[in-house]
Amino acid sequence: MAVTTPQAMTAEFGMMASMAPKHVGNLVIGTAALIQRDARRNTPVDTGFLRSSITRESRRSVTGAVSEVGPEANYGAYVENGTSRMAPQPYLLPAALQHEDTFLQGLEQLGQFGTTGSIGISSALPSLFGAGSVPVEV
Repeated sequence: MAVTTPQAMTAEFGMMASMAPKHVGNLVIGTAALIQRDARRNTPVDTGFLRSSITRESRRSVTGAVSEVGPEANYGAYVENGTSRMAPQPYLLPAALQHEDTFLQGLEQLGQFGTTGSIGISSALPSLFGAGSVPVEV
């Protein structure tokens, strides 16, 4: 049986808290990579340009990370949302929604180590229709 002193517990929690932004950042970037992969799989293909234009940009900071996934093709939002002459063919939104629960479960696991956060997938979905990308951040 191990005896833990208050000082040892404080040091251990301090170390875990200092590592939290790195772990949360890894979760954000990993989830964004999955969204990118599945958005590419979901993309309807004519020439393949739209599919190949789906990129992911990630930035780390001291508080975690931010990742954005979306097409660089200027017509990506039209394919996703449709037009008056073309039915929608969603590829990005389904990919984001597919990984939301996994992301939240990852946050809950990290929460055991004193981290908190909120997911940006659901709250960012309305901006998807204007911006054509899905920000994932904590």
